[in-house]
Amino acid sequence: MKSAFKVLLMAVAIIVFARCSDDDEPALEYRQQGFVKGTIAGTTGSSSAIINESFTYSQYLPGLYGEEGMSYYEINDDGSIYARVIRHDVNTGGYVGFYFTLDDENDVTPEDVYYIVIYRNNNLDGKAFDFSISSSGNDFSISDFSFDISSGRTKGKYVLEGSANSTGKNATVTGEFDVVIKQIVY
Repeated sequence: MKSAFKVLLMAVAIIVFARCSDDDEPALEYRQQGFVKGTIAGTTGSSSAIINESFTYSQYLPGLYGEEGMSYYEINDDGSIYARVIRHDVNTGGYVGFYFTLDDENDVTPEDVYYIVIYRNNNLDGKAFDFSISSSGNDFSISDFSFDISSGRTKGKYVLEGSANSTGKNATVTGEFDVVIKQIVY
């Protein structure tokens, strides 16, 4: 749980520092590659509105190793692989982070998975909608997963469902991802 909180805190810090309130241009240089798509379905916390929002995040921070905005994978001494996929929408402050471990390069069942979605929509007839959910305390599943160690291409489909989210009501996020991440070599 501490780890999940640290990841969420880092994600919020990246989003806050990456946006300048007096400037339309991002403070950090983001690049685009691949995507993480999703659809959020549920109701608002007051149950006054039905949520049916879609997102596609394709921006990432190339950055230095260890920066929260960087996607990468590393091969451990035992051959297992730790990877993280990060994609943003710098204009809204949206963020997706997907962290996982594989037993080896042929493994198609990610373990130790942590997934977080932060979604913002400020174009709702004068209202704003903020939504966040993670795999902590919620059900998470992944299908059609593949990881190509030679190219770093990582793709699959996911479902994240539960009430441990910013609305406190049951919500489901379904989507897919297809990104290329780089290997960190020491």
